[in-house]
Amino acid sequence: MEYLLVILVAFLILVFIIVANSGPLFESPARRAGRKAEIMAREWIGGQLDADDVLLNNVEILHEGMRTELDNVIINRYGVFIVEVKYYSGELEGSEDDYEWSKTHVSAGDNIYVKKVRNPIRQLKREIHILAGHLRDKGFNVWVKGYVLLTEKNSPVESEHILNSVDDIGRLVHTADRKMLSRAAVEEIKHALILDNE
Repeated sequence: MEYLLVILVAFLILVFIIVANSGPLFESPARRAGRKAEIMAREWIGGQLDADDVLLNNVEILHEGMRTELDNVIINRYGVFIVEVKYYSGELEGSEDDYEWSKTHVSAGDNIYVKKVRNPIRQLKREIHILAGHLRDKGFNVWVKGYVLLTEKNSPVESEHILNSVDDIGRLVHTADRKMLSRAAVEEIKHALILDNE
């Protein structure tokens, strides 16, 4: 009997270890949908870029005690750009300055669910501040711009930070409105961000 108990305990420990370390296999449907949307968005973004543009994904930054992870960073001669991707199904309500937005989702069974979500514009502005400060500390005086790509095109606000279409990316990251970066500067910024994430 004790032998069976030891085997059962060992089996349960093994199952726990597998579940704890398996990641996407056991993620929630909402998280899985968000991850798939991020992968699709990377392909869309990549399709809007020129051959010499640099696209970095999931860039972690630490600046003055503030930490953030940037979904997508584009570096080219026109500057440095953040594209934050959000998958929010349902109807969103809120203003550009609200800390949170309300998300209303109607299920297939006509159940109504209301949830608070972080305002992605406020999140983006924080990310711009952190990345610009981080690059400045490394000796790069560049202008950082940022945009939120809502994959469901359901923004409750009109904002310069909201992309209405993935097609907007190509135009926005290839418009000269600041001092242009040299090819060497683009490479130096790319390598600095890659080194930070190793």
